[in-house]
Amino acid sequence: MALVIRNCLMFEARQPDVVLIETLYISEKTVRNHVTNILNRLGLRDRTQAAIYVHSNISHDS
Repeated sequence: MALVIRNCLMFEARQPDVVLIETLYISEKTVRNHVTNILNRLGLRDRTQAAIYVHSNISHDS
């Protein structure tokens, strides 16, 4: 679950695919696949739900 939470931080940061592509050095298709996998694991429909989930469920104290 920690990996999923860490990956979901990109939703809260509202990073567009192009930023993720340039930052992670991966293709657009790979970004879409990762996003789809994360959404499926969390049972969410879209990035908006993921951003809300991350904001509501992850401590920002650290």
